Parts: sequence; structure tokens; C-alpha cells
Amino acid sequence: MREWLAMLKPNPWLGKKLLMAAVLIGVGVGSFCWGRRHASATTPESDPVQAAANGGGGTRVVAYVNDQPVFREELGEYLIARLGADRLPFLVNRKIVEMECRKHNIVVTDEDVNYRFQQELKTFGGGVALSEADFVNNILRRFNKTLYEWKEDVIRPKIMMEYLVRGSIKITDADVRDGFEARYGPKVECRMIVLDKNERRVQEVWDKVKNSPEAFLKAAKEQGIPNLATAGGLVPPIHKHFGDKGLEDAAFRLRPGEVSSPVQMKDESWVILMCERHVPENKLVRFEEERMKVHKEVEELRVAQKIPEVFKKLHDEARMVLMLRPEGSPVSVRSEPPMPKVQPPVGQGPVQMPPNTPPPPPPGLAPPSATPGK
Repeated sequence: MREWLAMLKPNPWLGKKLLMAAVLIGVGVGSFCWGRRHASATTPESDPVQAAANGGGGTRVVAYVNDQPVFREELGEYLIARLGADRLPFLVNRKIVEMECRKHNIVVTDEDVNYRFQQELKTFGGGVALSEADFVNNILRRFNKTLYEWKEDVIRPKIMMEYLVRGSIKITDADVRDGFEARYGPKVECRMIVLDKNERRVQEVWDKVKNSPEAFLKAAKEQGIPNLATAGGLVPPIHKHFGDKGLEDAAFRLRPGEVSSPVQMKDESWVILMCERHVPENKLVRFEEERMKVHKEVEELRVAQKIPEVFKKLHDEARMVLMLRPEGSPVSVRSEPPMPKVQPPVGQGPVQMPPNTPPPPPPGLAPPSATPGK
């Protein structure tokens, strides 16, 4: 809950946040790849002319020092000694997905990756495509990531997982109607205070804020989640089919200025809401006119929700032993998913759960284990 709320900002309902759920998730599986994709057409190593000049395998030259060659194998051992034990599980997880894709004859081409990247540039730009330079300088640089890492460690695995799960997704008319109501139906704008599951001061905090909007706002600005504190606890509007029925019901029962009783979430943290205002449904939009658009959005949401479930199953069924070990650990250890839970923020669509998420974008994939929402 803490990491998830750290990235909350009042944003439009779905479009941009489906990317963040990539961004996020990457989804879905968004951050479990570190090594380069084999046979990549975009790397210097794949250049046949360069490869012929350098030789093959570990004898390829990567540098010269006083006319003495530095071989690829030396560089590999240098990097493995410093990063290998931490990064090996990411590579193993990448292999799990690639092996499953081969079983289903799934191939993600460079054209697929570049097309998705161009879509992301438009989403990040709010409908007007960012330039690659702006994307790299203003977004990736903050996270010390390269464009190559973004394409190969975020976009490509996400597309692979989407292909794996899409065929199992079935969208009913009821799903579409729920999605329509979530997007165009009534909403409640709220401020939120989040208390840890082990927080012993839940009753104490509630006693201080339950009858005073001023006290609530003061406590919201002092809570331990930085981004939420900076926003004074303000979160995107809570809508119908929110995903957590208890939180949804608590929000819709409130009148402006009222404070809810503490609501316990599934991760055992506690949430206290204060209603800012009720937003009425948009009666100018007709269901039949928006059916196809909402159907597509609900489908993309369900794909994002399914990815963590499928990846967890693949990971649990894989037989793997990691022989490379960090200093002081056993020689052979069972691989565990080295990923944080990845989900988009609350209030961005139907069937939404308050999740745990790192700030976007998190290149370098790891298996999200929570259920993302819109």
C-alpha cells in the first residue's frame, strides 16, 4: 500500500494509466529482464561484420590496453563478480517467459516493440507524441536507464506476456457495462490517510480527525507516504466497481466534509477517507456509442490483471537452481521472483484493488504478484 500510494496523482480515468500499469507492470511482468535479448538486431554484437572481425564467444575483443586485448570473457567475469548474483534471477525469469512463448510459437519482433514504443510516446505526451530525445532525457534519465533497456527489458517482455494471456480473456456484456459505469458513472473525490497494518495509532488518529476536516488535512499532510502527504491525501476519484467493495461503500456513504471509520485493506493496512465532493454521472454519454471503446479498455485491464497470475504459475512450475551466489549465501538457492508488486494507481477503472507499486517507470522486469487494476 505504501509504495503504491507513493505514485498516486489525480489523473484521467484510464488511458494514461494503462500504460503506467506498464509502466508500469509491466507489467505486468515489467521488471525481470536484465541481460540483452539473444540475437538482437539492435546491438553491436549482432553485427555480422563486427562479429567476424572480433572472433567468436569469449575470445571477442572489447578493448585494447597498450595494444593488449581485453576479451569479452574478461568483461563478463568482471560484471558477474559485481552484479551477477543480483541480476541472475532476472535473467532466469526472462528465460521462463521465452521458453513458454516458444511452446506457443509466440514471436515478438523488433517491429512489434517499436510500434508499442511509438504508442507509449503518444501516451506519455498526452496525445502528442514525445520525441525520443525528450523521453530519454525527461523520463528514462531520472531512473538511470537507457532506451535499449526500456525496449528490451520492459516493452518486449510485456508484449510476450500479453500474447500468452490474451487468448484466455473473455469479456462479457456485464463486464462492459460495469466498465462504462466505472468511467462515466458517479464518483467520490476523497482525501486519504493510510496507516500501516501494524499501526497502533489507528484509533488515536481517527479520534483526532473524525470530527475535524482541518485536523484530517493536517494529519494527511504528515502521513508517512511522501507523494500522498504532498497532495494532502488527495487521490483519484473513487468510482463504482472499484475493486475493493469496502472502500467503495465507505466513500459513497460519505457527505462532503465527513470522515469515514478506518477501513482495513486486504494487505492489512488501514485507510481513513474524507469526502471532498460527489461527482455526478455523465448523462451525456450513451452506452451504445462507447461500447467498443470501453470493451477494449476492459480487455486491456483484464490482460494486465492476468499477467501476474500467469507469470506466477510459470515461475512456480519452473525447475531452477541458481548456482551463482551472493557473498555468504548458500552455493545453490531456489530462485524466487525478484520483483516488487506492480499495479496502477487506485481509481483508474473497474475492478481496482489498492496495490503496492514502485514509482513509474521501473525498467528491468520483475514478476508483479498483485492484481493490477485500471
